[in-house]
Amino acid sequence: HDAETQAVTEARAIDRIGIVIVEAMGLGKPVIAGSVGGPTDIITERVNGLLVDFEDHDGLASRILEVLDDQNLRQALAQGALTRAQDFSTAIFARKLTETLRELTCLSETADALNEQGSHGSAERALPGQERM
Repeated sequence: HDAETQAVTEARAIDRIGIVIVEAMGLGKPVIAGSVGGPTDIITERVNGLLVDFEDHDGLASRILEVLDDQNLRQALAQGALTRAQDFSTAIFARKLTETLRELTCLSETADALNEQGSHGSAERALPGQERM
């Protein structure tokens, strides 16, 4: 995509992952994508892109012309796209993964502590799915 690109249309009717969409958003390009699959998890209608049923050729053409003809909409979608693309950056991914792993570690430690307490009492105190030793 070059600086002259006004908008990006994801051409596949079903995009399960949305990599093309996220990459276009990261370049600050308004995105028009299919209204099924991965794009619906990425795009908020009229905030950071547009969703359209790709079976509706007139609707798709209408959406493309709308973005090309309306500079304010194009700029708003581009800004929203840049903001949304940050949610998919490697730094954000690493932070979210670290937080999740910490939460799982805390849950595991809590379960271990509860199980240890339960081993000093009755069998009913063991957590479900865990057997007392």
